[in-house]
Amino acid sequence: MASRSADLAGLGFDRLEDLGLAVDEAAALLLGRDGDALVATFTYGPGEVGLDMSQPGEGDWPPDNVEGSLEHLVLTSVSDELTYLERDGELAVSLKVSASRES
Repeated sequence: MASRSADLAGLGFDRLEDLGLAVDEAAALLLGRDGDALVATFTYGPGEVGLDMSQPGEGDWPPDNVEGSLEHLVLTSVSDELTYLERDGELAVSLKVSASRES
């Protein structure tokens, strides 16, 4: 799904790889919690892909030490926007990857 979204948005190979890393690291952060189900939603438009990944849960989100984590470091280095959300009984990571950062 990430690959197809990147293709539809017109992202190049490097940004597709960045999106793949973002999916992996968002999942790693969320699966480090107690839940066992993830929902990932991709949105795309000209030159950008959005990812919203969530898991049922409540509590300490984002974790107190998130800014020092490897997952956060990778997410901030590959995404143009990054937000941690707690909404309606879900913990979520929302981000955007755009073509404007193509090398």
